Amino acid sequence: MKPEDGAYVDGLFLEGCRWNYNNMMLDESEPKVLYTKCPHILLRPSHSSKLTNYKNYKCPVYKTSPGGVCCPPQAILLTS
Repeated sequence: MKPEDGAYVDGLFLEGCRWNYNNMMLDESEPKVLYTKCPHILLRPSHSSKLTNYKNYKCPVYKTSPGGVCCPPQAILLTS
């Protein structure tokens, strides 16, 4: 389903963390697991001045799994 504002992104991977589906936030990675698949993300445009009240966690995000052909990491600010 197409969002009214923004775009859904799928197929990204996280390095050194994982998405905790129970708490709906980023969490420490499982032991011996470096990369995890990122859940679907809805990216919505916003002014950075409106994001000052959100906690954030900066981590590398990849377009493909690191074992395959991969583009350089893209910086995405993920809020939790």
